[in-house]
Amino acid sequence: MLFSVFENIRSSGVQLTAVTAPKNAEAVRASEQTETSITLQWNKVSSNTSFVLQFNGTETNISAPDGDVPVNHTVTSLSAGTKYTFMLFSVFENIRSSEVQLTAVTATKNAEAVRASEQNETSITLQWNKVSSNTSFVLRFNGTETNISAPDGNGPVNHTVSSLSAGTKYTFMLFSVFENIRSSGVQLTAVTAPKNAEAVTASEQNETSITLQWNKVSSNTSFVLQFNGTETNIRAPDGDGPVNHTVSSLSAGTKYTFMLFSVFENIRSSGVTIAAVTAPQSPENFRPATQDETSITLQWNKINNNVSFVLQFNGTETIIRAPDGHEPVTHTVSSLTARTKYTFSLFSVFENVRSSGVSITAATGPNYLVAMNFRLKSLNVLSELEINAVLTEFFKHHGLQPQFSLKVRSATPEERKSK
Repeated sequence: MLFSVFENIRSSGVQLTAVTAPKNAEAVRASEQTETSITLQWNKVSSNTSFVLQFNGTETNISAPDGDVPVNHTVTSLSAGTKYTFMLFSVFENIRSSEVQLTAVTATKNAEAVRASEQNETSITLQWNKVSSNTSFVLRFNGTETNISAPDGNGPVNHTVSSLSAGTKYTFMLFSVFENIRSSGVQLTAVTAPKNAEAVTASEQNETSITLQWNKVSSNTSFVLQFNGTETNIRAPDGDGPVNHTVSSLSAGTKYTFMLFSVFENIRSSGVTIAAVTAPQSPENFRPATQDETSITLQWNKINNNVSFVLQFNGTETIIRAPDGHEPVTHTVSSLTARTKYTFSLFSVFENVRSSGVSITAATGPNYLVAMNFRLKSLNVLSELEINAVLTEFFKHHGLQPQFSLKVRSATPEERKSK
């Protein structure tokens, strides 16, 4: 009530009703941020106190909620990774408080092009596109978090997670961070490379194929064999036995190089290299060249300069080098028994791998001169040609080379008379 006063005499008075400004809102904060919105929260002042939010040159009237719960208001249609300033007034009877200022940011964009760029048996390198120069990252993995700064320049971000187990699947969660506010996050699953196959050997070789064998890695690990510019997929067998794979249609006496990779979830191991050879061709034209009472000379065709030979005879083996030149190979077996049949087995050898081998039987000659007296009833019973055929057949029957000089003489009168 307002009175005018003159000489202690008051006027009838004027009445005025007015209010004090309400308290500022308390505990004003950004309770939630996404890439496009910020939710503001503050404590209610009273049931008859509303609010005005100033932002980007606009004002929004906000009523006080029922009850004693905090006030929540979401500002939408914002830009990701951006800082905004808000002014909040409490309002009572159209009178505003002095204001509360709040600065808050939207969440930054998630990282893009997140992938596993490299994997080995114990580590996975993750790569993703940089968001901005002021955006860092947090990588969550196996219950731990790693802070990763944004690199200088515009290149991608790389981070290697190490000390992992081979052939194992891992899940990673990557958050972009701006002003300590995280993005919604990107999840990535990646695997480590499996272990290389162990005990890789050439278990069997012949003239046209090589069988490779190695230990199984696990039931979910397959293999890729690289050879001569081609790749062959090989599944892991059931059970715990070794893996066997035969490479066929090869050339005899040739060295080949194979590369074997273990494969888990399409990720290959570093690979194992093995060199193996096919067996050489067996010797050709293996035969006895000459024989006498105590020795047999064997002969066969040479294959090439890097193929040697092994001769098996009477439980022993003799290594025979290929001679220079293109002439046949000869080898003499001595200290034999006269008029005895022997069996010889000959193998070609290339890089310690033997051919299937060939065998022949040959005999030594007699230890006396065979005198064959043909008692003829007449001079014309057997001709020289017929005698030659009989002798040739005799030598062949005993496994001997036909080597003789035929001399035919006529019987004397005394011999003719006695016969």
